Amino acid sequence: MLQVWEHHERGQLVELVDTALNGIFNVEEACRFLKIGLLCTYDMPKLRRSMSTVVEMLTGERDVNEENISKPGLLSEFMDQDRRP
Repeated sequence: MLQVWEHHERGQLVELVDTALNGIFNVEEACRFLKIGLLCTYDMPKLRRSMSTVVEMLTGERDVNEENISKPGLLSEFMDQDRRP
């Protein structure tokens, strides 16, 4: 999750796609799926998207780029602990 979030912040999600695919994949689709994954990892259930919304995003009926993706809670806490002296 940490690696995905860092790549998302840098706009480099495509770098996470399995190299065994030899570049033969839909870049937009791969990035969309990774963003959806981030939306599903919030530690507080009320912040996670509903399954019907997730399905709409997976099928392209709903634009994931319009969703506000914020740093997942557990990741925030972990990173804050990592910075403490």
